Order: sequence, then structure tokens, then C-alpha cells
Amino acid sequence: MAFSEDYIEDQTAHYACAISALYACAAYYGALNFADVSGDYLGLWEATGTSVSSTSNGITYGITDVYNVGPGFVSFCADKGVTVSQNTVDNPNYRFFTNCIDGGNMAVVHCGIINEDDNIRSGHSMAVQGYATIQSKSSGNQLHTLMVFDGWNEYVRYLNLDFGNWTDLRGTTFNG
Repeated sequence: MAFSEDYIEDQTAHYACAISALYACAAYYGALNFADVSGDYLGLWEATGTSVSSTSNGITYGITDVYNVGPGFVSFCADKGVTVSQNTVDNPNYRFFTNCIDGGNMAVVHCGIINEDDNIRSGHSMAVQGYATIQSKSSGNQLHTLMVFDGWNEYVRYLNLDFGNWTDLRGTTFNG
């Protein structure tokens, strides 16, 4: 399940990419009360120690420490009676994600990049729901992509995990 940024902001007056990624994961693991979008979203916000980064037009935006994402999600799920474990690593390889997905689970990818306009690092966390290996017929070269919910829209995107300009790359896998 995917929930657009507009929907989340309308329901909660808050937005943080890691929380939106976890919200999608919580739906997958059966840990959401769909009648209380705000309560669960803000519950994830609190469980992960997400802090306010800015406020604009009545919306509070947050930032979440990558290393709080997994433990916070495990705690949130436990409070809902759902048992989930997590593993967070720096510089995950493709197999880290494919093993998780092949095991019937969800993951979150956390990536950073330098914005060319202002030379400042930007980061984003996205729920991983699948993967695709794309192979060139002519060269045989492979491209490793993750099927992600980007948190902004309600549809899948393909993230090039082989992209060479990540400033940092981390991954959190869940097992439930």
C-alpha cells in the first residue's frame, strides 16, 4: 500500500519520508489502524524519535535518524501486537535487499546525494517492495534496481542501486 505525501499531509499535518516508508511497511505487516491515520503516523514519528526540521503552510516536516528507523518500527509493531525484527546496515549490496524481498518481507532504503544546485546533501528514505535486474541484450551489462514507494506518489518507482554518486547508502530490512 502506498500513501501520497498530499494524503498524509491532509490527514496528519505532518510529513517525514522515513515515517511514510514505515507507514507503508506497517500496512504490509498488518500493524495499522486505517481508521486512525494520524494516530498511527504520529505513533511511528514518536517511536523513531523523528524531530521537526521545518514547518510550512501548517505542515510539520520531520527528519529521522536512519539508525532509529528499524528499532522504532519494531517497537511500534510490538505495541500493535505484531512481531517484527530488523537489521540496518551501511553500504548494503543488492543481495541484502533481494534476500529480504524473496523472504516475503519489506525493507527501507536510505540514500543521500549532493544537490548540484546548492552543493548540499539531500537524503531520502523509501519503502522497498521488490526489485528488478535489467540486462542489456547487446553488452550483457546488468542494472540492479529496487522497486520503491517514494513517499511522494502512490505508485512504484525503480531506484538504480548501482548509481555511482550516492554520498551514503543504508538499508533496513524487516522480518516478520
